[in-house]
Amino acid sequence: MSDNDTSTDDQSSAPATDSVKSAISKKLDTMMSASKCGKAIVSLYLVLFLLVLILIGNVIQSGTSVNKGVSWAMFAFSIILGMLALFTLIKGGKYRKFGLPVLSIMITIMNFIGMLMAKPDLSFSQLFTPHFANITFAIVSCLAAVFAG
Repeated sequence: MSDNDTSTDDQSSAPATDSVKSAISKKLDTMMSASKCGKAIVSLYLVLFLLVLILIGNVIQSGTSVNKGVSWAMFAFSIILGMLALFTLIKGGKYRKFGLPVLSIMITIMNFIGMLMAKPDLSFSQLFTPHFANITFAIVSCLAAVFAG
């Protein structure tokens, strides 16, 4: 008799699960599509990249090193690598999954070394924000490559 009771419960729960599935599918249809999500990641990358460039450019400019040319060269090369990373982000696929993390880590290291070589005459609190933005940029770029790829 207990077998009959479970089969009756299973049959009565089947319409309930179908209604839940249809409700979930309706909710998923109204969510952001994959193409819009990709555009949002590209936009977030660009905003973070521009923020990092502005902050690091200010740090290098305030540097007291006699020869800041190397810092500016590393800064310019990081801009070139950033555009290449943007291309990999737009291209997608294997390029995004493998190229974006490598490029973003290279950009972060070059910007960090460029800020150190410029020898800025700034306090710790003034240097915290550019370094924090630089590290955040690398983390978000790697996460974008992993989760959106």
